[in-house]
Amino acid sequence: MNLGTKDVPRLVIHLPVLLIGGAAIFATALYLAGVRGGFDFTDEGFYYLSFAHPEYVSDSQSSFYFFGSKIFALLGHSIVAMRVATLAAVGGGTMVFLRGFRSYTTRFAPDLFSESEHRWLGGVAALIAALLGFAISPAALSYNFQNAFCLLAACGLLLSACAHPPSAGWLDLRSLPALAGFGALAGLDFFIKFSTSVPLAGGGLGFFLLFSTQTKRQKIVLVGILALCLAVPAGVYFTWVQNWTHWREGIAGTLGALVEGGYATTVSQRYAQEIIAVALPTLRNFAPAWVVAVPAMLIVPGLRKWPKAQAVVAALGGFWTLGHLAWLIDEMDYLRRLDLEFFIGSLGLLLVLAIGSHLAGRNAARPAYSRARLAALGLLLLLLPYLGAFGTSNNINTNAHYQLAPWLVLAALLLAEIDRVWGTLWPSRVGLLLLSAMTAAQFYQGYWVQPYRMGGNRSAQTAATSIGEPASILQLTPTTHEFITSSRRILQEHGFKPGDDLLVFFDLPGFVFAMGGASPGHPWYFAGDNHSLDLDAMRLTFIAPDRRRRAFIVRNGLDPDWNDFLPRLRTTGLKFPEDYRLLTPPEMVSPFTRVPFQIWAPKTRLPLP
Repeated sequence: MNLGTKDVPRLVIHLPVLLIGGAAIFATALYLAGVRGGFDFTDEGFYYLSFAHPEYVSDSQSSFYFFGSKIFALLGHSIVAMRVATLAAVGGGTMVFLRGFRSYTTRFAPDLFSESEHRWLGGVAALIAALLGFAISPAALSYNFQNAFCLLAACGLLLSACAHPPSAGWLDLRSLPALAGFGALAGLDFFIKFSTSVPLAGGGLGFFLLFSTQTKRQKIVLVGILALCLAVPAGVYFTWVQNWTHWREGIAGTLGALVEGGYATTVSQRYAQEIIAVALPTLRNFAPAWVVAVPAMLIVPGLRKWPKAQAVVAALGGFWTLGHLAWLIDEMDYLRRLDLEFFIGSLGLLLVLAIGSHLAGRNAARPAYSRARLAALGLLLLLLPYLGAFGTSNNINTNAHYQLAPWLVLAALLLAEIDRVWGTLWPSRVGLLLLSAMTAAQFYQGYWVQPYRMGGNRSAQTAATSIGEPASILQLTPTTHEFITSSRRILQEHGFKPGDDLLVFFDLPGFVFAMGGASPGHPWYFAGDNHSLDLDAMRLTFIAPDRRRRAFIVRNGLDPDWNDFLPRLRTTGLKFPEDYRLLTPPEMVSPFTRVPFQIWAPKTRLPLP
């Protein structure tokens, strides 16, 4: 049976393939077209300031800034080059993952994909999904993107290691390189996001022991080598990057909470509530599609002797499903909401359809695949986005976007099973085209139309502006350009030089980086509650007194925060405002948050009258 493909021109059959490829090209070209556009002066500014001055990141649960600083230096401190490198890391990690998936399914499910285009479709859709992280955050090599690279590349190498058939002898040399690579990446990820690294290493070890085909002796030897590979990044890190004591002090609070046992329980409960809050209403929204699609899927395989009736039932079920999904896209605002609802609903629907097709098609030719291994792969694909997001203080559904590629691969896997039972090519083509189009549309909306914390969309970023030292030329809005150039001129007229200290209060680390300055004590001084204000004051006391007194002070905040912080500022030995002079006009405001903005210079740094 080959529903709907007989006597159909090949161009029509290949049209979904061409469209999905076009969506991938569009998304990549769009990213590169906007690589010079805009700059986020909060999170992105913090990332680049940390890369430029990692010595001032006084306390952190992640060492991503150490790794980022090395890459940033190699790229000549170019923001544009760093953004391209971030794209390369995201695409590279996904490609390694896809290669492992292909090796695993080729070994354990050789007849599941009826043609090479099935794998190609799923792989291209996954590459588009890998870009969704840029729709919710700045295009910088942050800890989230570093973590996503390690997670996906490590899992790809794990699947490749499991796919190798055992070789002769006590050491399986064919599996060793991939498994060693998995261990090294999982160990490296411990210093980027240990809440991902620990379950990745433990779960990966269990997956290899259960589902690889090596002999028991070979597995014992390989697991021992894997343990050494996990430890190698730690040895390198504590020898050449950061000493053990300093690293331990940086994450002491989090490690203490983990040891006490309350943190993991509390966070897991919150994550469960967040996932349920999204999943249940989404699955209900998709229920009307199940009412028609599932019975149709159960009936179609039993109508093999009546091909016309079979085609009618399949067409009715398919058109109803697609029509309902089209209604959902508009009614539920899925094109504009950067969230997981449409993907969760689609995976739930595909899972029901694939299981229904499998049960209804039991009389079909027995598939040549290992059900247990394929089910384990499906579970791994389902969990990976949330594994990468575990540990975040944000909503876990949002952070899952950074590593959403496995869900598109899972969709391809489920559609391939539907195609195998039906003996057709259309479900994979239409289903993956729909998912790819939604993914590309959400990427466009988040990256281009509503970029993360920028003043306007990327089309509005038209004024060439120097950012940082050495300078990167970025396109910013005319308002932002005027703000940056005016601030730089004011500072330079009063003795500021690249590398000088700027104490910026509050929430504007990107201003320090844009001016080419340094933020001693901490890269990002926050506004907030009394605890945050006390913490900021404490960080100031860690700066040498002479250096503290020579730093320029920048106010970026509302009166309540600023007035609450002033007494704390004076306790650090700074006589503010007596020993300072206001340099900016009184009416100056931040173009990002529309709050008062002031630059104050120490009188000792000002030229004599």
